[in-house]
Amino acid sequence: MVVRGAPAGGPAGAAGRAGRRGDTVPGRRGQARRLAQEVRGCVVTRRHFPMKVIRAARRRAGARCEAVGTDYGLSAGIRCTGDFAHGVEFDHVVPDQLGGEPTLENCAAICRACHRFKTDKVDAPRIAEAKRRWDADNGVKKPSRMAGARNSPFKRKIGGGVVPRHARGDA
Repeated sequence: MVVRGAPAGGPAGAAGRAGRRGDTVPGRRGQARRLAQEVRGCVVTRRHFPMKVIRAARRRAGARCEAVGTDYGLSAGIRCTGDFAHGVEFDHVVPDQLGGEPTLENCAAICRACHRFKTDKVDAPRIAEAKRRWDADNGVKKPSRMAGARNSPFKRKIGGGVVPRHARGDA
């Protein structure tokens, strides 16, 4: 989550209003994003940190990045030495989509480089793996596009040839 210094068209989306102080509070842009997700057929709820948590995390950080360890691309036990000159971002230590709560214990005030690394290299793969496991556990399967499958526009002949399916049925 970006508090200030976000580039236009960044995390706030195509609205071009990034970098405002209101970016930390869901508002009109949040409603538009939620509506777009509902239209695409998936409802994703993202819980932002309350301002009380953001203030406490920033005080705790003391103008230094709180990223520590391998999740942030550093050696184990090593803390990032970056400052917040280029902006501060508030990271869910346990990602929101994996059950992380918007609490101070789960909030880390970190620099952009550390946040980008963790999101791309750690959080995104974990979330994707959790979704794949959930799908497998609940019987969700991708449709097969192999020639000869029921939902394929082609059928495989006994001799090995592939021909288009007939619209009314397989003759």
